[in-house]
Amino acid sequence: MPVPPSGWDPVSVIFSPHLHENTGRFLSRPARELFPMKHQYLGDTRDLFKYDLIETLLSTLPSLTQAFFIPMLTPDDGSGHGRRTGYFRTRAGNLNAGLADFLSKLRMRKSRDCFMVRDYFQEKSCEVSFYRARFTHRGRGAYFSRIAKKVHGLPHTLVFLDPDTGLEVASPGAGHLLYSEVSLIARSLGPGSLLMIYQHIPRTPRIAYIEHRCASLFEHTGILPSWISDGQVVFFFLCPEQNVGYDLDRCLAGYRMRYPLLLTWQEE
Repeated sequence: MPVPPSGWDPVSVIFSPHLHENTGRFLSRPARELFPMKHQYLGDTRDLFKYDLIETLLSTLPSLTQAFFIPMLTPDDGSGHGRRTGYFRTRAGNLNAGLADFLSKLRMRKSRDCFMVRDYFQEKSCEVSFYRARFTHRGRGAYFSRIAKKVHGLPHTLVFLDPDTGLEVASPGAGHLLYSEVSLIARSLGPGSLLMIYQHIPRTPRIAYIEHRCASLFEHTGILPSWISDGQVVFFFLCPEQNVGYDLDRCLAGYRMRYPLLLTWQEE
């Protein structure tokens, strides 16, 4: 177990056990500022696709009244990723000028905060909330246990799992979501709710990759996923209730008609 530095207040250790994911060392408040949460992707083209799609789902699906975002925040990695902002050259979301303008202004702020996206949805009369806890690989068990309790039985909710990269690989890290965690949250969904998952597509044949992920999701959850993709990322959807799934598929088909360069499961 990591040892706190000398002079550390043991009470603050109990109630604020901030650990750096790579070093496993306790961080004082000034030190934590050296490892800001990963808001670096805020407002990039994938956010435009993501939030435009979620806005469409919340305003179209009759079973949904709110969204619960789980951003799985990790420390900024300093990679420089998240700089794609050519909004009007994207395959999805480029028709939503209001969202593009909002995200552009967020990116220009000195201090980025992904939670401020809630302001946009409030302007659109869409109820959204965020799970704000920091995510670490070693603390993932407790993290998802708390989330499962929060969403248990929560009705008519779009629950969005947003890892840095996506579903687990052979050696998963903080950027990945385990299938067991997906299954846990899917089992906790309330009536009329659905689960949405972000997945980055690696440099591999896209459809084969997506089909493989769908098969794995079905194997672990017993729910056949729907999906929609711009070729760079794919969003998977798990609907425990068949009627909600039918409504979702119609909504995704309509969304693709608006953005015809997208790929969906219906083309398989």
